[in-house]
Amino acid sequence: MRTMHMLPVSNYLHLLVETDASDKNGIITAYRGSPVCSKGRTPMSGFLVNFILMLFQVLSLAILGRVLLSWVDPMGNMRITQILRDLTEPILAPIRSLLPSMPMFDFSPIIAMLLLQALGRLVLMALQPS
Repeated sequence: MRTMHMLPVSNYLHLLVETDASDKNGIITAYRGSPVCSKGRTPMSGFLVNFILMLFQVLSLAILGRVLLSWVDPMGNMRITQILRDLTEPILAPIRSLLPSMPMFDFSPIIAMLLLQALGRLVLMALQPS
């Protein structure tokens, strides 16, 4: 008689395996299906979730880096400042256009980071199985 078991590979990943009940050593006789994550996700959805988390984290760090570098290089002449400006301006410019003009203060990075966090959570909730 053959039985199906979940064989843990790591804390989050399990393999669905088939064993022969007559074999006392518990040797796997067949591997069926794809690996299954512990919360019901496949490894591909786990990769997608990790990619989205990393993308939002990198964007948040780029915004933070731009804010910090604005104190060191206010004119934006350094190459790293230009790169961070090119990465973050598509996110910050629409937010900046919606906010009232306040001299000496730019609240768009704070709002952008909060929106990135909220959007990341919404996307992750949408990707999780129901």
